[in-house]
Amino acid sequence: MAGRPFNKYSQLAITCKLILYELGTVIEQEEIQLRAFGARLKEVRACKNMTQEQLSERSGLDLSHIARMETAKRNPKLTTLIILSRALGLTLPELLDFPLPKDR
Repeated sequence: MAGRPFNKYSQLAITCKLILYELGTVIEQEEIQLRAFGARLKEVRACKNMTQEQLSERSGLDLSHIARMETAKRNPKLTTLIILSRALGLTLPELLDFPLPKDR
């Protein structure tokens, strides 16, 4: 009987480690997606010969908000993505058309 609590705690510890690993993987994937979107936003803006300031004026979004999205420090909401696509003269699918790095 003395071994049973140890086994329960061992199983719980292993389960917790697996959950933390999966959570870390999800967070890592989100960061990869944010960086890819930021690069895409910057690329499209540059192709349109727009500065961040000009995009800010056209979209009504704060300049710092745009800068944070381009540097993957801000996760945009759907409404923000729609505003950006309109300000850049793109459809939403065109704005979101960027490759994601392959899994390692």
